[in-house]
Amino acid sequence: MPRRQLLITISVLLIIIVFILAWAIFEKNDQKFFFTLFGINLIIIGVINFLFSVTHYKEKKKGAAGVYFIIALSFWVLSLVNLSL
Repeated sequence: MPRRQLLITISVLLIIIVFILAWAIFEKNDQKFFFTLFGINLIIIGVINFLFSVTHYKEKKKGAAGVYFIIALSFWVLSLVNLSL
């Protein structure tokens, strides 16, 4: 993915995260719904880190790609734990 397209995609995903987080804050009285929205945010953050890892891997920066992929996996595991509550 070209750098410009990556930045546009990540910007859109960050805007989505902000809206979902605001929605979760307004729905904080319903804990199950709040944790579901928070888990969705963690999944999106994992996707962003995965996109970074793919981009760095294509640019032959395999060390940075590995770090971003591990971060993406950790966010996905956190989201699964969060959604199972």
